Formats: sequence, structure tokens, C-alpha cells
Amino acid sequence: MQVANSYFGLLRQASASHHDRALLANVVRGRGRAVDAAFTKTYRGSA
Repeated sequence: MQVANSYFGLLRQASASHHDRALLANVVRGRGRAVDAAFTKTYRGSA
């Protein structure tokens, strides 16, 4: 999910809060993807 990785990168560089990245991570995980603990990258979910 390259789009989510791009958004995480933008949020990390902007003044966005950890809360904003956590909200995005919840959406991404809801779509079956895994997210690293720092909310910076997505991975394929486990089968």
C-alpha cells in the first residue's frame, strides 16, 4: 500500500501529531495491512 506509506511520510515531516498517524494506521490495519510500531511503514498482513 504505497499510498499509505506516502501519507505516513508526509505526516512524519509535517507538524502532524502521533494521534493523526495512529488514526491512519487504524484505517490501514482495517484493510488487512500491518503497520510498524513507529507508524512509518505498512506491510502485507499475515494470512
